[in-house]
Amino acid sequence: MDPQQIIILISLVALIALSAMFSSSETAYSSVNVIRLKNMAKEGNKKAELAYKVHKNYTSAITSILIGNNIVNILATSLATMLFTDLFGNSGVAFATIVMTIVVLVFGEITPKIIASSHPEKVAMRFARPLSLLIAIFKPISFIAVKAQLRWDEDEEKKVTATEDELLEIVSTIEQEGVLVQEERELIESVIEFDDTAIKDVMVPRDDVIWIYDNAKTDELKEMILTHKLSRFPVISHKTLNVVGVLRVRDVFEAMVARKKISIPKLMSEPLFISQRKKLPQILESIQKNRVHMAIVTESAKIDNFVGIVTLEDILEELVGEIYDEYDLLPDHVVEIGHHTFEVEGKVNLAHFFDEYLDDYELPKTSARSIAGWVAELAGGRVRKGKEIDFENYEIKVLATKEGKAEKIELTVLTPIESEE
Repeated sequence: MDPQQIIILISLVALIALSAMFSSSETAYSSVNVIRLKNMAKEGNKKAELAYKVHKNYTSAITSILIGNNIVNILATSLATMLFTDLFGNSGVAFATIVMTIVVLVFGEITPKIIASSHPEKVAMRFARPLSLLIAIFKPISFIAVKAQLRWDEDEEKKVTATEDELLEIVSTIEQEGVLVQEERELIESVIEFDDTAIKDVMVPRDDVIWIYDNAKTDELKEMILTHKLSRFPVISHKTLNVVGVLRVRDVFEAMVARKKISIPKLMSEPLFISQRKKLPQILESIQKNRVHMAIVTESAKIDNFVGIVTLEDILEELVGEIYDEYDLLPDHVVEIGHHTFEVEGKVNLAHFFDEYLDDYELPKTSARSIAGWVAELAGGRVRKGKEIDFENYEIKVLATKEGKAEKIELTVLTPIESEE
C-alpha cells in the first residue's frame, strides 16, 4: 500500500469518526432532558450551559449536524471508491459500496446513536463546543431552515414543554423508578390538580353548617361553644336569615376574661363572600389577602344566597389529606391517616370500602365480603397482630386481632406499576 493509499485510509477513519460524532449529536440533542440540562447550567456547569444554548437553537443545530453528516459520508464514500478502485480495479466500486455501507451503518450511525440515546446529556455536553462552531459556519444555510420553521410556527399554537397530564405521567414514572416515594408523588399530583378543583367540591354545605344568630343570648353562645368546639361560627341575621358576620371564639374568650359584656354584633368580623363557581387557588388567594380562615360561599357573585362555608383547613386538606384536630370526631370504622393510607376495622364491608374510599381502584377478586375475611384469605387462615401482607399494590399491617381474625388493619395503597409490553 503506497503512501497515498495510507493517507486515504487515515482520512476514511477520521471521516467515520466525524460521522459518528454527527449521528450521536443528532440523537443526543433530540432526546436530551432540557430541564436537567438547564438545571446543571444553573449550578455552574459551563459545558451544560453551552449545550443548553445549542439546544435553544435546535433548528440551526440539527440543520448543521445533517449538513455536516452528509458531507463527511459523501466524502468518505468517494475516498473509499478511489481506494478500492486502486486496489481491485473495476470491482472496487462494488467492494467500496458494500464495505462503506456496513462501516457507516455500524460505526457511523447505529452504534453512536445507541450510545447517545443512553447518555444524551453527556454526549450533548461533550460535542457542544464543536457544534457551536459548526452552527456558525453553516449559519447562511441553516438560516433558510430557521425562517421556514418560524413561518410554519406562525400558524400553530405556542408549544409547551409538557401538559398537566404529561407532567402527572412523568411524576408517576419517576416514582416507579425510585426517585420519589408515594407520599411525594401524591402531594405533587394534589398540587397539579389543585387549580382544577371547584369550591363547591370541598365546601361544607349549608345544611351541615353550625351557625349562630346575631341576637343569641350569652348562655346560648356558651352552649354552642361547649357543644361543638369550633373556633369560628358564621353569624346569621335573625331578621333576614343572611350571613352578616363571622364570630371567633377567641374574641368571645377575650371578652369573658376582660369581664366585658358579650355582644355578638360587636364581636363578629366582616364575612368574606366567595362564589361557589370559583376555583380553589382563587379562594386561597382571597383568604390570604383578607387574613381570614373562613369564607362564606354564595350561589354566585351576583346572587348572595348562602350555600355553605369553606375554611383554610378544607383547602389544605385537598393538598395533604384529612386533618384531624383533638376535637374532631373520627369517622366510624375507617380513618384516613395519610394519602391512600387508612386504618380500617375488620367488620367494614370490602365492596363499600372500595366504593367509598378507593373508587379509582378495582375491587380485589375475592369471595370475602369484609375486610377481615379478605385479610384472612390473603393470610391463608388465622392472623396475628403485627402481621404484614403485600398483595399486588396493597400493603396490609394487622393492628389488632380478635379470635384469630383481623379486628383493625392499616392499609396502604401503592401506585400500580404499569407493565411494559
